[in-house]
Amino acid sequence: MKILEQTEQRLTLQHRPIKSWLLGVLLTLMGGVPGISMTLLFTAHARLTCERSPQQLPRCWLRRSNLIGFGKTEAIGEIVAVNQVSHRGSRGSATYTVYLSTRDRGYLPLLPQGSGRYNESRKVTEQVANFIASDRRRLTVQQNARLERLFLALMGGGLGVAGLFLAAAPVTVCVIDKGQPQRIRLIARGVRNARTSEYALQTIKHLDMQEQRTRHGKTYRAILVLQGGAHIPIHQEYVGQAEVKRAIAQIEAFITPS
Repeated sequence: MKILEQTEQRLTLQHRPIKSWLLGVLLTLMGGVPGISMTLLFTAHARLTCERSPQQLPRCWLRRSNLIGFGKTEAIGEIVAVNQVSHRGSRGSATYTVYLSTRDRGYLPLLPQGSGRYNESRKVTEQVANFIASDRRRLTVQQNARLERLFLALMGGGLGVAGLFLAAAPVTVCVIDKGQPQRIRLIARGVRNARTSEYALQTIKHLDMQEQRTRHGKTYRAILVLQGGAHIPIHQEYVGQAEVKRAIAQIEAFITPS
């Protein structure tokens, strides 16, 4: 904790949760940005429509839309072949992409990011292949990956919300006043408001450290131990032991009569 003010009657310390802020920004970038991308940029639904007439070559139109329904329709001309391609990720999961081979536009994926549904991709591939080999007048097929995109978007959005929560962690100000009344004030200043709690100095039994075990070791935070046994955190964030010991020593040196 950083000393903001120190006089004979008052000591003011401040704790800025920098670790929480940095982690929050990281989670927001890792979760929120992909979540928005899944919602706005990734194709979640594709619809292929083809028509054939005796006087003209088959004409096809492909409409792709995102998770919230925005998209566009483009003319792709005649489809001369179709095939299904599988892609395996690093964890072994597979996605399947239907590729349309067109006379004028080359290879076009039906869903650019593919789909995890093999049976649906296989069915679409067979329907397009049957249309190419037949004299049917009209074909309409669609491929839907809304649930997959929604699941990934919600996962990313959840991480983004958690990141925003951490990034908005309040700054804690601890004010020890030896005037009248003698008290300790804990002020948590957030983005929108501030919360203040007060404790009379005579109700404080002692100061202590509260420990938290993580995969990377132990972290600590300073607490007030009241006469009734309640433990009141001076700051919410857990930090290194040396920083907490230094803050406790500063407070104890100030409130202990010389």
